[in-house]
Amino acid sequence: MGYLADLGLNALFAAVAYGVWRVISKAPPLLSYLAAGVAVVSAAWSSLMLGLATAGLYLRMPDPRWLARVVTGAFVVSAFMMGLLLVDGANLMMGVLLGLTAFAAQMLAALVLTHGLPVADRIHLGLAQQNGITAVILALSFERDFPGFVAVIAPAILTVNLVHVLANRICDVWGPTSPLTSPG
Repeated sequence: MGYLADLGLNALFAAVAYGVWRVISKAPPLLSYLAAGVAVVSAAWSSLMLGLATAGLYLRMPDPRWLARVVTGAFVVSAFMMGLLLVDGANLMMGVLLGLTAFAAQMLAALVLTHGLPVADRIHLGLAQQNGITAVILALSFERDFPGFVAVIAPAILTVNLVHVLANRICDVWGPTSPLTSPG
């Protein structure tokens, strides 16, 4: 029941964020930045990260460069905070195994969900990864209830990001291209 209640709160958060966004979509850009900031802070404060991730599907900034800077800053701060919890070390073997499994699951899910798209697009979507900020925040949230959680998640995030960079470099050099993924 607790899981369903949490899921309901996240859905409610996403719905309210959507309603606010629709109301202010024609407002000056400063109001958009303010609303996005309030959404991020309130979601982080109340641990409604799934709702925030869902809201990210429709929230659009007038100037996306600011969003990239904010996300990068949040990732650095949350990674630093996670590093503070690694005083007892990291579980590298479990973390690397989890990271490789997560990357493979992402690839499999993307390939299944993109059935019917051109092969090049399916491969690029399969290699797509998020930078791990949600995983970092979840790790920080779970650490208090499950000591040692961060010791596995930290190396997993590092593994996913390294595999992501390597796989995409290889795909960019030797992989297929399509009108949607090729330059120009």
